[in-house]
Amino acid sequence: IQITLDGCRREHDSSRKTKSGEGTFDGLLAVLEDLAEEIGDTTSVNVRVNLNDCDITELERDFECIPENVRPKLHLMPRVIFNTERYHHNNKNSYKNIEPYYELFSKMGFSMLSSTNSKVPCEAAGDKNSFYVLPDLSVWKCVNDINVEEACIGRIQKDGDIKYNYCNLAHWFKLANPFNDEKCCECGVEPECGGGCILNRIKNGQRKCRFSGETDLPEFYGTKRNTYS
Repeated sequence: IQITLDGCRREHDSSRKTKSGEGTFDGLLAVLEDLAEEIGDTTSVNVRVNLNDCDITELERDFECIPENVRPKLHLMPRVIFNTERYHHNNKNSYKNIEPYYELFSKMGFSMLSSTNSKVPCEAAGDKNSFYVLPDLSVWKCVNDINVEEACIGRIQKDGDIKYNYCNLAHWFKLANPFNDEKCCECGVEPECGGGCILNRIKNGQRKCRFSGETDLPEFYGTKRNTYS
């Protein structure tokens, strides 16, 4: 189970508020503590920490309130924000300077999650057991653009089962297969990139390509347009 925090309390509460305008950082920390205590021994509780102009000292202060006995049961995954409406190229956080954030959380006693998908380029390229759940209990392969209905693969029912939209699911995996693409089959980068962003192919009918050796994720997913062939 993965829950996302948008950085420190200040940054998170400025963008993720309740209907009445209250911040949700402390509430989510309480949920994480409960999850870690109740299911932490049987289910991995992953915490994605988005970094967008996030100061490391602020993060340390805001995460210190999590009890020390709970921290090893939470698997933290710092991730730099890019390719969103809020992202700008002057984001001081980058994958080139992310190591101190891993060192900080490790020193504080949290478990660290380096990657949830060792054989696919992103969670959206995983199998049908890798998905996102929205508040209305709809299930998505990718939520970077929820206007793309093909990315919605079903909905969780009252009994807890998922009712799949198998047409969307089949369409998604068809486009996810790089071996259906002649260009990918002839490309030496394909084993690493997995054929690129599936959502982009649904929206634009073509893959985003990059040159070999470019490992910066913002370049791969489209924030530097002159990168692509």
